[in-house]
Amino acid sequence: MLPVNIASSLFVTVLVIALVLAYFCITGFLVRKKARLYFLEGGDQEDLLQEGMLGLFKAVREYDPDRSASFFTFAELCITRQIITAIKTA
Repeated sequence: MLPVNIASSLFVTVLVIALVLAYFCITGFLVRKKARLYFLEGGDQEDLLQEGMLGLFKAVREYDPDRSASFFTFAELCITRQIITAIKTA
């Protein structure tokens, strides 16, 4: 049997992965739509898609339902911010 803090940490990790997979079907088009708008010199379009998926992962992790923004709006902001940051650092 795992200690409680490790078990709860593992549960949260599995829950986050499940949420990302669930929202990928819904918002995957949003990641592709946002990545299509940008160009990464010396990189592939797949790199921007991966950065967008990282933004979606961060949105799932950091979303606070008590705030007034919907998840879709928050995810759109996180995805765009992640893609722009990747372009600036390249």
